[in-house]
Order: sequence, then C-alpha cells, then structure tokens
Amino acid sequence: MPFVGIDTWTIIMQWGNLFILIFLMKKFLFRPVAKILEDREREIKDQYNAAASAQNEADTLKSEYTKRLNNAQNEAEEMVKQAAKSAKLHSESILNDAQAKAEILLVRADEKIQAERKSVLNQTKNEISDMAVSIAGKIIEKDLSAADHTAMIEKFITELG
Repeated sequence: MPFVGIDTWTIIMQWGNLFILIFLMKKFLFRPVAKILEDREREIKDQYNAAASAQNEADTLKSEYTKRLNNAQNEAEEMVKQAAKSAKLHSESILNDAQAKAEILLVRADEKIQAERKSVLNQTKNEISDMAVSIAGKIIEKDLSAADHTAMIEKFITELG
C-alpha cells in the first residue's frame, strides 16, 4: 500500500458526495435562504414605499395646514380690521351725539342767560323808574332850593351805589 496514492473510486465517491451535498444544500439551504432574503428585500421596499407615501401625505397635510393657518390669520386680521372700523364708527357716532347735545345745552344756557339778562335789565329799569317817580314825587312835594336839590341827588346816588 503506497503511502501516497490516488484511488479512483475514492475520488469518484468524493465527487459524488460533493454533488449530492451541493444538490441538497441548493434545495434545502440556498433556496429557502434566497427566498427569505427576497421576502426581506420586498418587505424593506414596501416599508420604504410606505414611508415615502407617508412623507408625501405629511407634506400634503403640512401644506394644507399652512394654507388653512394663513387663511385663518387673514380672516383674523380682517375681523380685527372690521372690529376696529366698527369701533371707530361707533366712537365717532358717540362723539357726534355728544357734540350735538353739548351744542344744544350751550344754546339753552345762552338763551337762559339772555332771558336772565333781560329780566335783570327789566327789573333794573322798573326800580329806576320807581325811584325816578319817587324822586319826582318828593320834588313836587317840596319846593327845593339848589342846595336841597344837590343833596337829594347825592342821597339818591349813595342809595344806588
């Protein structure tokens, strides 16, 4: 028996065992592993597609939200402008009413002052007339000298003043 030798039947059997092992590995190992890898790859692609779809939907919702927010801000600004305009018109109306009432009060007060003035003037005229009649009556009762006449005028002036 040779120390190193090549046995043909051993080589053929080893080659046969190798092909059987490759065939079994291919059937029971490589195909299921390839199928698992394909399934995993498909699952990852689906997740990427779902993520992209979710991202697109989120972008759409964000743009819609931004539009609605801008519209709401515009509406709020418009409401504030309308409220300010309404308040301004209301305040102007109140001021105009107040000015009209103040003018009416001033006119009435002026009329009252004029009436009081006329009344005082009439009373003063009546008093002066009464005094003049009284003085004339006294003068008629007495025949006055120039000195008495001057004294009476001075007395009359002191009574007035």
